[in-house]
Amino acid sequence: MTTSPSSLAGLSCAPETAAPGPDTTAPSSGARRGACPALDRPMMTGDGLIARLMPRFGAVGLEALGAVLNAAGHHGNGIVEITRRASLQVRGLDEAGAAAFADAVRALPIEIAEAPAILTDPLAGLDPTAAVDPRPLARGIANAVAGSGLADRLAPKATLVIDGGGRLGFPAVAADLRLSAIPEQAEVPGQADVWVLGLGGPARDQTVFGAVSGTAAVAAAVAVLERLAARGRAARARSWLAEAGAVAEAARLLAPFLQPVAAGAVPPDRTGEWSAAVRGGAVPVGLHPVRGGLVAVGIVPAFGACTAETLAAFVRRAIGLGATEARLAAGHGLVIASLDADAARALAAHGEALGLVVRPDDPRLFVAACAGTPGCASAHVAARALAPAVAEAARGRLGPDFSVHLSGCAKACAGGETAALTFVGREDGVAVIGPAGPLSGPIAESEIVEAVLRHAG
Repeated sequence: MTTSPSSLAGLSCAPETAAPGPDTTAPSSGARRGACPALDRPMMTGDGLIARLMPRFGAVGLEALGAVLNAAGHHGNGIVEITRRASLQVRGLDEAGAAAFADAVRALPIEIAEAPAILTDPLAGLDPTAAVDPRPLARGIANAVAGSGLADRLAPKATLVIDGGGRLGFPAVAADLRLSAIPEQAEVPGQADVWVLGLGGPARDQTVFGAVSGTAAVAAAVAVLERLAARGRAARARSWLAEAGAVAEAARLLAPFLQPVAAGAVPPDRTGEWSAAVRGGAVPVGLHPVRGGLVAVGIVPAFGACTAETLAAFVRRAIGLGATEARLAAGHGLVIASLDADAARALAAHGEALGLVVRPDDPRLFVAACAGTPGCASAHVAARALAPAVAEAARGRLGPDFSVHLSGCAKACAGGETAALTFVGREDGVAVIGPAGPLSGPIAESEIVEAVLRHAG
């Protein structure tokens, strides 16, 4: 099935005259969701310019990451964010600072991902529970796209997810194309390199078209991206599939790449079972056993943001304990791999002392909040400033079945599409929205915590 229209649709969001939906974009404005800041194309907002960098497949050496954080603290306002799509975002840059920060990053041994975003499991190659290492397929697609000119023709947020079936992944990210490895126990002996192909949404809402081999997956991915590029830079797979006849059109496009229904192949009518079994959520925090008897440590900055110095202090401790690499993860996560068990516990304890989220039951994980005022020029409420009070007040109720989304405006940049309760800043107050739509008329910003407790039950 495809994703239903967002409950945020139709809410006004000044200064825009019409708030775009999640599949629209503007080429260069911080006032529109869908536009993306980048290292060479910083975006202006309320607290200055934002620059964003996405290491290829999320991986970055810890020494290099430490240098990036030092540069962020020196050239920006000291606030860094990890995005839902595993990018590092630096806030509060002026024009000279943005240029100096970009120069500092380019001098480091970091492989910066090119558009479109190609996301792989943060424990790829390390997770003993994974069906396959997704990085070879991801590299094949990236190499096929490189030099094709597609990067300049696709929507800035165009995203592919290559899911190896491990413990962590990107199930909640709305991918234009998702390739999910089929587990070995899926009754397809000898078919280790078979991937379920879905388009247009998070894992639970994607439209599944069938199964492809790894070789065919590269060509299929390029075909999908070419079709989206032909539709213009506002095109995303989800909006395409919502049009009349588009699913049939996509099926015809993909038919040459799909596995035939034959002995040993995966019948298309079975792929939905694997699609439905994709993880409903991937919480990167905590200790994760990896190959070789080692342990990875996952943390999340509270509400996706912290000071550059806080994250740098965590990185320094990880280096001191013998770690060498970090991987950015879904849900604003950072995973340090790999350490022995004692070192991993010590690093997690250090992260907790720094105020980072290290436990999967931490209520802060279940409150999504954008920067809000005054950091964002489009916001009407101080979303991130309110988030700690909301998390503390609803501590006993927050969890996977009840999450809260605080959005400074109707763009909903923080995500929270599955939140049980959403608050959206508007010129006339704060809209209160449940899964089925508005729950009340606008309330004051000061009434948000009380409204959370009232609706939490």
